[in-house]
Amino acid sequence: MEINLELGYPTVAEAMTNLEGYIKTYKQRNEKVAIIIHGYGSSGKGGAIRTKTRQWLKAQVNSNKIKGVVHGEDFGMFDDTSRTINAIDKDAKKYYGKSNQGVTLVLI
Repeated sequence: MEINLELGYPTVAEAMTNLEGYIKTYKQRNEKVAIIIHGYGSSGKGGAIRTKTRQWLKAQVNSNKIKGVVHGEDFGMFDDTSRTINAIDKDAKKYYGKSNQGVTLVLI
């Protein structure tokens, strides 16, 4: 399932609150994958929502609260987590091998 953190042009804090709520809900529903659309940002070096999202997700992996994270630019055949996500989630297939820096995929 896709989570669009950019919808409604939230602040970084609002986007992070939304992300935390979505991940909690997905875990309760036993979802296996979340596709996070955070955008790349207009600065040309990655936006604040993208940066905070990826930092928060990395912390969740490090504390064993989620199983894995793949940045959209790495989502392809050379990454084990990518292959797992691609095999179990039909919606993720459209991002496979596309090197999309505005997306992060989560193995819940």
